[in-house]
Amino acid sequence: YGRTGALNLAQMGRALAKGPADGLVVVSYALVAGGLLVKAAAVPFHFWTADAYAVAPTPVGLLLGGAFSELGLFGLARVQWTVFHDVLAPHEAELRAILVGLGVLTAIVGAVMCAAQHHLKRMLAFATISHVGLFLVGIGLLDAGGLAGAAIWIVGDGLVKAALFATVGLLNDRFATVEEAQLHGCGRELRWVGVLFCVGALAVASLPPF
Repeated sequence: YGRTGALNLAQMGRALAKGPADGLVVVSYALVAGGLLVKAAAVPFHFWTADAYAVAPTPVGLLLGGAFSELGLFGLARVQWTVFHDVLAPHEAELRAILVGLGVLTAIVGAVMCAAQHHLKRMLAFATISHVGLFLVGIGLLDAGGLAGAAIWIVGDGLVKAALFATVGLLNDRFATVEEAQLHGCGRELRWVGVLFCVGALAVASLPPF
């Protein structure tokens, strides 16, 4: 606001496009992007996510897994393309390397931690973190194709992840636990829930026909 005299995204973008990309612009981008990456649960800003998902009621879990983290990435894309794209254009290669590198790191850490979980909600939380990393790679390419691909993928993934949280919520409501060991053998009376979870898991894994 101090540099542009505005808080409207398009107006700020037009004002910043006149340059220069000095320290104030870089720091403001870093702070805004950092806050949005906390919202998106990108590594290393992901530490709140698993604990929050683990204790969240099912309706809140649907929103967390299906929309909230993705909204952080949506905000990052809006700020990047509308406000900072022109003024940071001379440094696009460096910015692309940072965002793509952060996305790859997030995807790997999320996948490894997902595989290590025995609590189903925490497992879905780290799966969400891993996919956030993949989405961040698409956005971090800083081109229209990457952004469009990430946008389509985010919508589909959000819907599927919400369905997975719903199935886990059914298990939690019926058996008062989502720990794998405690659920062993309990699902025989909820076969359709198991089928839905398997379909959702295959969709998250992007296997055909998903």
